Amino acid sequence: MLLNQGNISSTGTLKELVGFENRIHSENKLANERFADEKTEAARMAKLREEMRIREARRVLRFKVIGISTLIILAIIFVVAFFKSCSNDQSTNTISPQVQPSYQTYYVKSKQAALMSAVHNGRRIARLFRGTAVSVMGTDDDFYKVNYNGTIAYIKATKLSSQQPVYQEQQTTQTAAKPVSNPAPPQPNATSVQITEWITCPSCNGSGRIQGEIPCTWCDGRGSQSCTGCWGRGYHDCTYCWGHGFVEHFDRTRATCTNCNGSGKVTCSICNGAKTVSCKYCSGTGKKTGEKVCDQCKGAGKVEKTV
Repeated sequence: MLLNQGNISSTGTLKELVGFENRIHSENKLANERFADEKTEAARMAKLREEMRIREARRVLRFKVIGISTLIILAIIFVVAFFKSCSNDQSTNTISPQVQPSYQTYYVKSKQAALMSAVHNGRRIARLFRGTAVSVMGTDDDFYKVNYNGTIAYIKATKLSSQQPVYQEQQTTQTAAKPVSNPAPPQPNATSVQITEWITCPSCNGSGRIQGEIPCTWCDGRGSQSCTGCWGRGYHDCTYCWGHGFVEHFDRTRATCTNCNGSGKVTCSICNGAKTVSCKYCSGTGKKTGEKVCDQCKGAGKVEKTV
């Protein structure tokens, strides 16, 4: 009877031990599974953060590439336009001094005539006065193609004549004749003669242009240019928030950008928000030294003199 009770107690203890071991094994299994899940979640979050970092870096790089490409294109356009304007302004058709073709000489018969760079819608090169000699090279519509001091230009055909005009004017003052028995002898100053001729302008020596102050062609005489750092806006888009005024965290929360104080704009450091900078070609004066039309002969190269 006692032996049977001992066997029963031993069997119960063994069952308790087996149950305890099973519980421990189950708890360990759950703990391992929970640890594996946490590790997988941590790996997934790390991968997500890395993807967001790569995406943000690509976005920044794309904006930088677009900005640099835009600056390069604008610089190329500016350089091409500059050289084109320089070639248009400084190009003058001159005849080689070694080959001097013979052309017919004509003279300006009107009081003044405009020397144009083209037949229609051309700019005025100079203003010629009566008696100025030009070499006619041919005709174009109702214009003459002429050579004046080595420059090829156009002048209206009605303004020229093949014969040189005469610049002599006589003004005779006569007293009314009265019937007298003994006429008085003629007075020596009763008749005055006035002769007008054209001479080379002493200011420009006949070239029609002199050195002097002219408006700066880079700033159109204003003395200032649009700021190239901000393209005349006075500010830049904030590079921290890309002009939004806020930054977004990984958890989708937003915070005010501390770099621009939420405005999305940063004052340009080159012009300090003034949108313009001083012209470096004229030092802000709006003028520079260059050739201009002679004030005395108005570009004709000749002035009228009374002898």
